[in-house]
Amino acid sequence: MKVLSDLNLSSNAITNVASITLQAAPSQAGHAATKGYVDSLAQGLSVKKSCRAASTANIADLANASVSMDGITLLEGDRVLLKDQSTQSENGIYVVGAVAAGMAAFTRADDADAAADVVHGMFTLIEEGTANGKTGWILIIAGSAAVTLGSTALTFQQFTGLSDITATGGLEKNGNTLSIAAIGALGAGVNNATLVDVNTRGQITATYSSVYRATLTGDGSAAEFTVSHNLNNQYALVQVYDMADDKLVEVDVKAHDANTVKVNFASAPANAATYKVVVVAA
Repeated sequence: MKVLSDLNLSSNAITNVASITLQAAPSQAGHAATKGYVDSLAQGLSVKKSCRAASTANIADLANASVSMDGITLLEGDRVLLKDQSTQSENGIYVVGAVAAGMAAFTRADDADAAADVVHGMFTLIEEGTANGKTGWILIIAGSAAVTLGSTALTFQQFTGLSDITATGGLEKNGNTLSIAAIGALGAGVNNATLVDVNTRGQITATYSSVYRATLTGDGSAAEFTVSHNLNNQYALVQVYDMADDKLVEVDVKAHDANTVKVNFASAPANAATYKVVVVAA
């Protein structure tokens, strides 16, 4: 059903309507109010339309201001929150004027350009920006006093959002998610297992190869084999298995240096006979 604008039902009532969506906050005594508007008043907030960006520093000349703000290039008609003016009475919600050569005039928004609109609890959300994106800011007036625009100091405090949280001590922040930063990883060697050092947050701070495996192939004449395990540990445990039946083979082992051992069989393994050698760092 299409309802024409300015519908007047006089004293008649509309009943059995599931829901009605209102497009704006009330501005006159007889206007209907949205639940959000009523809830905001109950919480002591005067909610304004969101701003595209918020300032990060003082703007010296509001009549000729840069349209670059917090990593955003502003466009004509964008709403911005100025909260960092050296003269605090200049703070407030502004609209960007016509842009020329990267500059524009900033004038107070029509919903925040009168003392009746700029009150303690005035609240707005910031849509974009490196430092202020997805945050909410509320106007704090000492003693909730009435405002005289142009003379009353207007102080905005962050009300919601995570942009003021800095991830330190091994934490990472991505949007609204905090996580432990990855500062180590397990080794990926084909023959190596890995030991790790961890800190109190469970982060890997160092990795060590601890096991080396290799295949020895006999040629019918050599009884001694040199195994380069590169575990940087001279005191390693060495075991050799006959791959034909997986049985442990007794061999003599000598640590040649921290990364090499020599394995001696009682007699030279037969040609093409294969053995698995396993070196475990002590």
